[in-house]
Amino acid sequence: GLGAGSGIHVGGADISVSNVIASRRSTGVSISGARPVISSVIANDNSGTGLQVIGVAGSTPTLSNLTLRNNGSGLGLSSWSTAFTVDGMNSLASLDVTGSATGVSLDQSSNITLKNFSTPQTRTGVWAGGSSHRFENLDLSGSGGSGLYVHAGSGHVITDVTANGRRTGIELQ
Repeated sequence: GLGAGSGIHVGGADISVSNVIASRRSTGVSISGARPVISSVIANDNSGTGLQVIGVAGSTPTLSNLTLRNNGSGLGLSSWSTAFTVDGMNSLASLDVTGSATGVSLDQSSNITLKNFSTPQTRTGVWAGGSSHRFENLDLSGSGGSGLYVHAGSGHVITDVTANGRRTGIELQ
């Protein structure tokens, strides 16, 4: 139901979260810790973030079948220190962030690669803070806003990113 806080918040090592519906909260699902496996999460209509993965170090999570529609931010990755790739063709069977204000948010992180997915009907396709991120084969087209907004940092690589119909296609600060 409608409420504040997180629908689900878990922390620790070797976490597995699957077949979860968590909607109409500040954050649908919040996970912190090592080696999470996250699959079949539906987290829609949250005022903050649909799925927030925080502080994963030393291992990479497994993400699949994420429906994160109509959130403030669909998928949020925060405080990462381990290289990680979010690949719409491999690691994600599907990533649906349709209608979220921001499709994917990277905060206080480094060495994350985003590739092979789209962020339809978002105000900002991808918002990125941190350093040494890679953005490859993304369709961040939409209406208004920015397709890719990179806030600070250095060492970013941008390849084959489409951002048609945006006020600003790619914005580097």
